[in-house]
Amino acid sequence: MHEKRIPIQFIRYEDMYSNPREELTKIFKFMLDLDSLEGTNCMRRIEEVVKEKEKAQMYNLKPNTGNFKANLDLYTPAQIEFVKEVLGDHLYYFGYTNHPTEENPTEIFKFDQHTEHNVGQYYKFKQTCED
Repeated sequence: MHEKRIPIQFIRYEDMYSNPREELTKIFKFMLDLDSLEGTNCMRRIEEVVKEKEKAQMYNLKPNTGNFKANLDLYTPAQIEFVKEVLGDHLYYFGYTNHPTEENPTEIFKFDQHTEHNVGQYYKFKQTCED
């Protein structure tokens, strides 16, 4: 029996905010099933959107813009621990945790101890998208 694979692409807000050109290019290459967008109208529009975003950043942004932990204080310590306990695998998989040896700009949940399994899952969603 042949296993049917369904293409999947994960998109994180943090990546779209931090690297819009790269992320938009990945999204449209995936949606259009192309290896490259070079010379396409789609790439031209991506460049226009990115330039608009860069222009917008010349103005004062809200203090919490780009701060991916801005609302973490709205949750109680018990709620944060519950999320870590129940969704820990997913937090590592999507890169929302600290890492024992690497800095992570999208670290939202800090773990004091890391299992080998969880460290192995760290940012694994990127590999899933490539596969």
